Amino acid sequence: MSRTLKFEFTGLEELNEALKKAENSYPEGVKRYMRSAGNAFKKDVIAKTEALTKKDSGKLVAGYKSELVTTYFADKAVEAQISGGNKKAHHFHLVENGHEGYVYRNGKLYYIGFVPGKYMMKKTVDEWDSGQKLIPFAVKAINYALRKGGLD
Repeated sequence: MSRTLKFEFTGLEELNEALKKAENSYPEGVKRYMRSAGNAFKKDVIAKTEALTKKDSGKLVAGYKSELVTTYFADKAVEAQISGGNKKAHHFHLVENGHEGYVYRNGKLYYIGFVPGKYMMKKTVDEWDSGQKLIPFAVKAINYALRKGGLD
């Protein structure tokens, strides 16, 4: 006694095309949402800088820059790069990591000791390192690709 089962699949070609569209639109989705993640990270760094520094941190904050960097490794990868310090805030690394402190008084240079770093960037990176703040951006990138492929 033998039984024969017969299956017929329809729509596999359409599914294959939709998956290809989703795959092709994924890099654009990643760029879009990595830019958003970079800007959110930058806002967190600015908030941390303003909370940890005593003086007006306007020039220091104005030096923060976020940009997308495309790295080629096996395939195309996109990463957000946040940098502190430019012409406006060339002293960023001193505030971040600490430095030897000197003051001028009565025309003489005096050593006042080591000024500890505030570690604004490091503390923000540690907060984001768990991935919990980055997960919503990754989900949005995936949903964008699926939507473009018609798979939403």
